[in-house]
Amino acid sequence: MERIDYLHYKRIYEKIHKIWGITFPIWYPLDNCNRNDVIAFNINPCSTSELHLINNLLKVFLVKHAETDIYLLGEINLGIVPYRFNFTEFHLKQNQFNEDMYWCDNKMDWIIYACHDGYLTIGGCKIIQDIKSNWSAWEKYFIE
Repeated sequence: MERIDYLHYKRIYEKIHKIWGITFPIWYPLDNCNRNDVIAFNINPCSTSELHLINNLLKVFLVKHAETDIYLLGEINLGIVPYRFNFTEFHLKQNQFNEDMYWCDNKMDWIIYACHDGYLTIGGCKIIQDIKSNWSAWEKYFIE
């Protein structure tokens, strides 16, 4: 993992805001979303094995579709350091749902958001299709 500087963070933030309409720190389902390629799940009641499965599905997606480097972004004001790292290092952890955290790459055709309220939001047609196709219990955690 490599820490990114504030100016790089701001450029990524501006790109996320422009493409996804996100105004940090929160996003869908706690805030409005005008896109139709966004889906959210309530991960709070999720078991460790279910979270492990979600992790694996996201990693498989990243291997197929992500650029080599992805970004982890959060609230700098709360001390969350923005990082750039190789997609092979991606690992969604339960404690990442204590704050609002985002993952994306430079292409911005997908985004992952972990919310402090235990929600996991996925944006992008390909990633949503992969999740729905490979996670049999997705509807159990789906938020309408």
